[in-house]
Amino acid sequence: MNLEACPGCGFQEFDHKPSASPGFRLSCCRRCGTAWTSPRPSAEELEHYYCHDYYGPENVKFVKPMEMAVEWMNRVRAHQLHRLLQAPGRVLEIGCGRGLLLYQLAKMGHECYGIERSSLAAARARRIAALQVFTQSLEDCRFAVGSFDLVVLWHVLEHLENPNEFLKEVHRVLKPKGALVLEVPNFSSLQAQMYGKKWFHLDIPRHLVHYSRNGILQLLNSRQFAVQQVSTMSLEQAPFGALQSLLNCLNFPPETLYKILKREIQVPIITKGLHMGLAAVLILPSFIFSIVEAFFGKGAVLRVFARRLT
Repeated sequence: MNLEACPGCGFQEFDHKPSASPGFRLSCCRRCGTAWTSPRPSAEELEHYYCHDYYGPENVKFVKPMEMAVEWMNRVRAHQLHRLLQAPGRVLEIGCGRGLLLYQLAKMGHECYGIERSSLAAARARRIAALQVFTQSLEDCRFAVGSFDLVVLWHVLEHLENPNEFLKEVHRVLKPKGALVLEVPNFSSLQAQMYGKKWFHLDIPRHLVHYSRNGILQLLNSRQFAVQQVSTMSLEQAPFGALQSLLNCLNFPPETLYKILKREIQVPIITKGLHMGLAAVLILPSFIFSIVEAFFGKGAVLRVFARRLT
């Protein structure tokens, strides 16, 4: 990725903003509002940030109630994608994790493939007989031209250092008029503007690019995708993002509640009780706030449905 040019629109004028992650800052495009993490972490640094704790012990990411919610959300998403395809097809999910979404799609009769950087997560996904899961890059998989009816990128594009070239390869492996469904955090959201460097969905340095609405649309257009629908509402991501960002602003250690729910850290029972109590009080206001910001097109995510142009 050329750090002197915006990864969204290619503009070469930008401003710098501080981040909450020591050693990193944000470079923000003056034209489209997309930002990127600077300096770019090395491959060795990134591997450190994708350690075992990131994926959860025994590859179970959250405490049981949240795991149940995640599975339910994947069933809902699978039904939405099934209606989009209308008939059984070939599906590729890049960043498929444990294969929860692909498992639901496979049960509906789709031929499912996945790519996952974590060998731990990929091993669990491979336990599902209907799935073929790869751990190499999309380019190294060497899929034939026009292999897939649908490509899914669910909170993946923000992790990639060269989104332009990556989407070029996605375009190649999609069939003509094939569908691309992606979701990324919305850097032009009301949450991002309100919480600044304490916004939960920045996740620096794992997130290398922070897309604005204009930036993601210009990027897709430059790679010959016709955008057909954009939504900024996500009950899965937005309310919790608003809640955790607010807790971050109360000067608790960053992402403490999230790390508790992931079982990533062990904290005293009083600390755990305090965070759970605050979450119980603040979750409804966070939910309402998420609906309001999405109503004005400024929600915490950008969910985009596009088709490959012939």
